[in-house]
Amino acid sequence: MTVYEYRDSTRALLADAPSLARSPAEAALFLVPAFATNMEALREYYSHAQRHVATHHPWWTASGGANHLWWSTADGGGCELNQLRETRHSVAVAHYIKANRSGGYRRTNERCGVASKDRTDDDLGREAYSEGVRQLVWKHLRKADGFKVVARSPSYEDDWADARVCLAPLGIGWGIRLLWSVLAGCVPLLASSEVSPWFDRVLPWEGMALLGVDQRELPRLPALLARLPEETLVQKQKALWHYRRTLLWPPAGIAYNVTLREICVRAEGLARGRGARWKWDCDALLPAGLTQSLHSKRWKGSK
Repeated sequence: MTVYEYRDSTRALLADAPSLARSPAEAALFLVPAFATNMEALREYYSHAQRHVATHHPWWTASGGANHLWWSTADGGGCELNQLRETRHSVAVAHYIKANRSGGYRRTNERCGVASKDRTDDDLGREAYSEGVRQLVWKHLRKADGFKVVARSPSYEDDWADARVCLAPLGIGWGIRLLWSVLAGCVPLLASSEVSPWFDRVLPWEGMALLGVDQRELPRLPALLARLPEETLVQKQKALWHYRRTLLWPPAGIAYNVTLREICVRAEGLARGRGARWKWDCDALLPAGLTQSLHSKRWKGSK
């Protein structure tokens, strides 16, 4: 989501009367409208915003910020919020968060030899960007038969539409390629990561994707895919088609509703963890008729 889409989603939230509280005392969460994108001094920006909120609004102090929501469109925004002592207990909607260990993928890697030459797979696997997945695929598969691994392509949209399996690697967090893969009906291949894919509480990713492929197996992807039964691909493509609206924002989809529910579930867990009373029904944020299907993690195929 770009900063402009964030602005639009905030407007939608503010126009959605059922999700608004009439007074601060009745609110389950407080949205901090700190618009940010990829920029210098991002952590300092969030620190400044937090100090402003804590100074001018008493509701921050009452919960230590635990019932405040930050919505970050910056690639590393989740990491920055998680590194700040003052904000790490808040609720964050972000591309990428690693439970107070986010620094593990932001360190400078040890290098040896000449940078222009090949590097070891272990070295690539420690890369910050993409957790090394793009680098490993480029190193081993850019010349493999049946694969198209390029820096850029003039037929980009057709490439996605024509492929049966599409690599959907992390950038800093699961990025736009995962969405493109779903929309194209191309089964996404997600390498193993400690970061869960979008809406994993409600979407049966195991039935929609090649999920959790070990990084050590990436050089052997041609053999792995050759053994994949045709029926498996067909069923995963059907599941993608069935659930695609969940990943689209209105008016075509329901990602806004599911996002509100995910935020609600997270806030409920934090509230109960600190002994606070919770009186809101998170499932009521979903459109009528969708609660049961989204709770079911088993994909049974189309009839």
